[in-house]
Amino acid sequence: MPDWLENINLWFAIPLQIAGFAIAYWQIAKAKNAATAAKEAAARTEKQIGANLLLVVLPELNQIETNLEWAVGQADRNATIHYLASWRWQAGQLRGHLMRQGGVDDKLLTQIQQSIATAADTKLALSDTSADVAKRCRAALKSIAHVTGTVGELMARNSIEGAITDGAD
Repeated sequence: MPDWLENINLWFAIPLQIAGFAIAYWQIAKAKNAATAAKEAAARTEKQIGANLLLVVLPELNQIETNLEWAVGQADRNATIHYLASWRWQAGQLRGHLMRQGGVDDKLLTQIQQSIATAADTKLALSDTSADVAKRCRAALKSIAHVTGTVGELMARNSIEGAITDGAD
């Protein structure tokens, strides 16, 4: 093949290579945008699942609080111990979820942890059968009431803002 033909082929190949590079770059950018959109959709879904979890957990925590108050009022040591254990489990689940979700005030997480610890201490104190149930449960009831109130406020804000946060979105 003559040299001039090779030069023509070379000169025609360069624009085709540039066009191929441009198409590849465009495809990469398009894939990146799709990946970003998928990541954002997954984050929104995770946030919505978190909001739904709060909708389920708060009534459960309120019911435990109500049952615990009833058991303490009846001086039913065994039922009180049962509801304190239930509180510890449910509050621990809530705390773990909120920690994973992020954006929640550390003060709330500390309050939940303190209520869990107070419930554990109270449960242990009730193993003494001569202990006054109402007197031993006073601190736990106060701590639990504080948490359910704060989580209720968080849920109300969540329904208004659309996010499980401390208003820091």
